[in-house]
Amino acid sequence: MTLDEVVATIAETGVKPDMEDFDPEKTLELNGIDSLDTYTILLALEEKSGVALEEVDLETINSAKALQAYIAENAA
Repeated sequence: MTLDEVVATIAETGVKPDMEDFDPEKTLELNGIDSLDTYTILLALEEKSGVALEEVDLETINSAKALQAYIAENAA
């Protein structure tokens, strides 16, 4: 899953209506996404990638770029 696909999936969830100012290197929180919306994003990414994300440590894997790297490392 590419970074563009991760960002597109985040956009598809609708948790951030204005994606123009979304920065994939900033934390999801700094991008205006709260913890409940983060869970929604994780579910959508898990469904699309097939990689289990329920055990992701959101303290360290907390940006779109970090999520993409995690998915790439853990893809079957």
